[in-house]
Amino acid sequence: MKVALAAGISPIVVDRGNGLNAETREFAAMAIEHGYAVELAEPDSSWWRDLRVLLKYKEFVDEKFFDAWAQKLAQSTRDDHRVPASTIRNWMQHWRHDLTVDQILHCSDTCDVVVIKGTHETVNASLRTFVTFSAANLFA
Repeated sequence: MKVALAAGISPIVVDRGNGLNAETREFAAMAIEHGYAVELAEPDSSWWRDLRVLLKYKEFVDEKFFDAWAQKLAQSTRDDHRVPASTIRNWMQHWRHDLTVDQILHCSDTCDVVVIKGTHETVNASLRTFVTFSAANLFA
């Protein structure tokens, strides 16, 4: 990423399994230092919209729905990422619908909240965080 930032490559997409942590904070801070705009992106697929609503209002949703989604997503990752349903379920428990770049930048070294965001339409990318660094302001 450091090489891409120094070269002014745009956009740079960072695939993160969890977004509110020291490593993501470091990536975002480096991008800003190089004049990049930092954005969080989510999938635009119908399955993600359904799951996102359940997650946003998770305190009102029966746990069995999340267990079923975790199983489905774990099954879909078995060929590449092999993410167990228990890990996906943990991500779901910590997911926040209102995470901001500012919160990432001001996260302490002990941040442990997981976000579920992504830019891909496929179920395989379902629980990944994609932070996009755009060099638009470098050329403005």
